[in-house]
Amino acid sequence: MFKNHKIIFIGFLVILFICVFSLAIYAFSEDAKTNDVPNSRDHSLISRFDGSYIRYFQHKNYDKYILPINNLKEPEDKEDILVEDTSIEGEVYQYFYVIPDGHSVLEVFRNYEIALEEAGFEIIRKQTRDISHSLSNSLYSKINWDSCRGNNFNGVGVHYDTGDQSYLAAKLKRPKGDVYLSLYVADHVIHGGSWGEERPAVYQVVVEEKEMETGLVTANSNFKKEEKENEEALFPIKAETKDVPNSSNHPVISRYKGSYLRFYKYINYDEFVFPYSLLKDSGKDLRVEGEITRNFYVIPNGHSVLEVFRNYETALENAGFEIIRKQTSDISHKLSNCLYSEINWDSCPRNNFNGVGVHYDTGDQSYLTAKLERSEGDLYLSLYVADHGINGGNWGEQRPAVYQVVVEEKEMETGLVTAGSIIQDIESTGKVSIYGVYFDTDSAKIKSESKPTVEEIAKVLKNNTNLKLYVVGHTDSTGNFDYNMDLSQRRAEALVDKLVKEYNINRNRLEPAGVGPLAPKESNKTENGRAKNRRVELVKM
Repeated sequence: MFKNHKIIFIGFLVILFICVFSLAIYAFSEDAKTNDVPNSRDHSLISRFDGSYIRYFQHKNYDKYILPINNLKEPEDKEDILVEDTSIEGEVYQYFYVIPDGHSVLEVFRNYEIALEEAGFEIIRKQTRDISHSLSNSLYSKINWDSCRGNNFNGVGVHYDTGDQSYLAAKLKRPKGDVYLSLYVADHVIHGGSWGEERPAVYQVVVEEKEMETGLVTANSNFKKEEKENEEALFPIKAETKDVPNSSNHPVISRYKGSYLRFYKYINYDEFVFPYSLLKDSGKDLRVEGEITRNFYVIPNGHSVLEVFRNYETALENAGFEIIRKQTSDISHKLSNCLYSEINWDSCPRNNFNGVGVHYDTGDQSYLTAKLERSEGDLYLSLYVADHGINGGNWGEQRPAVYQVVVEEKEMETGLVTAGSIIQDIESTGKVSIYGVYFDTDSAKIKSESKPTVEEIAKVLKNNTNLKLYVVGHTDSTGNFDYNMDLSQRRAEALVDKLVKEYNINRNRLEPAGVGPLAPKESNKTENGRAKNRRVELVKM
C-alpha cells in the first residue's frame, strides 16, 4: 500500500516538474509583457486602444491583401456592400495588439468603430456575432509569428465557444488612393507564454492604395560580357548585407534595388532543366544547354514577393523578353525542392548558412520563365521569388529572396575527345565516358557540334576492326524516370545509326542501350555531379 502511494507521489512530482519546466521555457520575459515588439509603431491614421501593446508588426512597401468577406455571413441587404473577398494592393501594415485586463471585446470594438466613423471612414462590412472559426483561420493563415522578433509566442488561439468576436472592414476615400482597414477583435489565448485565458486582442491591417514603384530592376538585351572561368562564390564570415566574393550580376538584368548576393555560380557550358512539370497545367520540362549563371539574392526588409516579382517581370518585358511560363499562386513545394536541388549550400564554408526553407503556408511564391531571342543563341531566364527563412545564421524569417538562373545558348567547345584517349581508356578499363556528343533539348537528334567527337569514335572503330561496343546512353536523375530511360535509349540508338549510316561501321559491332539515371558516376545532388552523369559510354563487349 505504502509502495503504491510512493509511486503515485513520485509520478505527481514528475508531472509538476514538467509543467514548471514548460512554463520556464515558454513564459514571456518580464520586460516583454507590456512592451511593443522592436521596430513597431502605430499607423498614423488610427491609435491603439488605450493601454494596449503590440505583439506582432509587419510593414510591406507594396503588397496585396485580401479582405476575407467570404468568411462572413451573407448580408440581407447586398446593395452598396462588399459581398465577396476583395483584393487590395498598396502599402500594407499589420498589427496584433494585446488589450489590458478588464476590457471586453464589445468595448474595444465599439471604440474602434466610433473612432473610424468620426475620422470619415465608411464601414463597408461588419459582423458582431455568430462568426465562424474560418474567419480567424483565414486572417492568421498568412502570419508567421516567428518572423516578428521579440514577440515571445508562436501562435494564437481564438475562443470560439466561450469568447466574443467582432469584425469590420472600413474604407477612407482619398484622392491619392483609398485606405482600407480590416479590424478583428476577439478573445484569444496564445500558444507559448503566460498570457491569461480569454484575453481580448486586436488584429488590424491597414492598406493604403498607391502606385507601385517600378524601375527597381532593369534589363538590357544588348549586354556585353567579360570572359570568365567556371567559378562558385564563397560566403564571407559576415555576409548578411554584402555580396559573396567573386560574384556579380548577370549583365542582362540588374538585381532588385538594395538586395545582395547570397549564392553565385557560373558554368561555361551545361544543361538546365526548367521544371514546367511542377507548375499548374503541367507540361514537359524544358531542357536548355549553354552558359549558365546562377544568382540567389536576399531582398531588403519591407518589400513583398509581389512587388519584387512585378519589378522583374516589367523589366524583362521592357527589354524585349517573352514571358513563356508564369505562376503566381498555389505553387507546390516540389518546385523549390527541384530548383534548390541544383545548389550545394555546403560548398560555401564559413558563413553559418547551410540551406534555405520556403514558407509554403504563410509566405508567397511566384515563378516565371522568360526568353530573349538572339542571333548568337537565345537566352532563357528562370526566376523564382518567395518568402524564405534560412537553416543556420540569423537571417529573419519570412524574408523575400530571388533565385535567378540565366542560360545562354551557344556552341560548345569541341575537339576535347581524341581517338587515342578513347582506345587507351577502353584497353585499360573496358569502357570510356564520352562527353562530346550533344543532343537537341529533349530530343535524340544529334547536334552538329558533335561531329568532331563522332569522327574520333568512328576512327577508333576503323582502326580496331575486331572491336565491338555497347553504346550506352546515360542521364542524370532530374525529371521523370520512365522518360529518362526512354530518352537515353533513343540517344544511344541515334549515335549507332549515325556511325552506321555516315561512317560505314558494321551494325553488328554496335549494340545501343539506355540506362537513364541507373548508373551515375557521381552524386546527383550537385550540378557538377549531374553534368558528369549525362554522358554516352562505350563499353567493350
